Amino acid sequence: MKEYYPTPEDLIRKMCKKIDWSSIKYILEPSAGKGGILDYIKESKEKYSFKFSCIEVEPEFQAILRDKKYNVIDSDFLSYQGADAHDLIIMNPPFSNGDQHLFKAINMMFSGQIVCLLNAETLRNPYSNLRKELVKKLIELDAEIEYIENAFVDAERKTVVEVALVYINMIKPISDLFSDCKKGEEVNPELEEKNEVAHKDQVEYLVSSFNHTIKLGIEQIKSYFSNWNRLSPYLKLVHVDNDAKYQKSGEIELKIAANEFVDSVRRSYWKRILEIKKVRDRMTQEKINEFHAKLNAYSSLDFTESNIRQFMLNIIQEYGNTLEKAVEEIFDKMTLKHSWYKETDKNILHFNGWKTNKAFYVNSKVILPMAGGYGGGFIDDWSGNWLVGYNVIGQLHDIDVVMNYFSGFGSYKSIVEALEEAFAKGGSKNIESSFFIISVYKKGTIHLTFRDEGIRRRFNIMACKGKKWLPEDYGTKAYKDMTTEEKDVVESFEGKENYNKGLNQIGFAKNQLLLN
Repeated sequence: MKEYYPTPEDLIRKMCKKIDWSSIKYILEPSAGKGGILDYIKESKEKYSFKFSCIEVEPEFQAILRDKKYNVIDSDFLSYQGADAHDLIIMNPPFSNGDQHLFKAINMMFSGQIVCLLNAETLRNPYSNLRKELVKKLIELDAEIEYIENAFVDAERKTVVEVALVYINMIKPISDLFSDCKKGEEVNPELEEKNEVAHKDQVEYLVSSFNHTIKLGIEQIKSYFSNWNRLSPYLKLVHVDNDAKYQKSGEIELKIAANEFVDSVRRSYWKRILEIKKVRDRMTQEKINEFHAKLNAYSSLDFTESNIRQFMLNIIQEYGNTLEKAVEEIFDKMTLKHSWYKETDKNILHFNGWKTNKAFYVNSKVILPMAGGYGGGFIDDWSGNWLVGYNVIGQLHDIDVVMNYFSGFGSYKSIVEALEEAFAKGGSKNIESSFFIISVYKKGTIHLTFRDEGIRRRFNIMACKGKKWLPEDYGTKAYKDMTTEEKDVVESFEGKENYNKGLNQIGFAKNQLLLN
């Protein structure tokens, strides 16, 4: 936050007086800070219906901006490559590279207005090639430049500096907007599907596919508007919003159509992030539901490799807490939650735990009731055929997410996949997934038998450690170094021989949360 100097209100007022607000709908603030400039515009121009977007590097400020309901579309303006079209870019960029920021704004502006604060020395002393080029560009664009002394002496963070207030109105005839318009490319759906399956990096593929879709869509929209004068009386794009009828020309309708198209595609592709195995395998149903609830925030971010990989990194960093909670929930589901159900009494085995004699762990075979409510159980209410109820899918997915961690994150066949394959062939008993032998019954129960005793052991140990029924260093501490009380727990839980065989296996080291 070294270069964070919030814009004082008097200076924001001067910036806003430069603007012709009658043609503004989409506003971008690419160095937003805490949102002071956008706050002023929203409060002082409340009769207008603006759509605000912003870019901000600091995560703390991003959270503040989202709380204010501003769309945070990226974290770095200079690397931003989004397809959104804006009518106004208003900014107070870092003084150290303000020239780069203004050049970027000029190059990305479709047709509209730019208001920018620069250190006056950027223009008064254009010593670098970039600054010389910027001064030349401002002359070409007939930019208005006003120099203001001591502009930040009354600011939140005070500094004595002269600034240059730059205003540019980039007016392009609508015909100029289509000078690069090309015929849409033919797409072979079968070839695209094969490429997706064969592609080694799903992130790279999704971004490439997104960019291709955006390119084709924008070209189609441009093609329509290039013949605006002839077609508009007879043909309307369905997603042009009602505000357009109050605007001056087809240009605003073009921007509305383009932006709504980009928003729709971007939202769709952010949903597809859940198709990436590294993401899906680390997200419980609760986390998936949380993702969908926050989709508006995610889908405003530009769909780039860096943003996707940051999202994936956040998932992995949260995975430890997610996993611990999921282990506890699955353990309770297999032991306590359905203890009222007569058939589940053999789901658990008791042992003398750490400072308690009421400990237990999950047996090699568990029975879980899944019926109840619409979408439960394994029978289609209409046809009577075998079917995995949609309310059951998430519960079974969570079991696989937990077991996959204890297996070391290899590829696996899920419970749901195994059931659907078997149901298609009329089977319902002794079905094999990667982690279980499965049988299901029409009354809505599922019988799961662990195929790997090592996975069951590690799952039980982590759950019992979470409940303080086993010592914290159980599974990592050498048997010979244990106290007598700790050895007694080992004997009750699994015995010395099994303990030594399973020492330091997958599931006990924190860095294993970051496995590929």
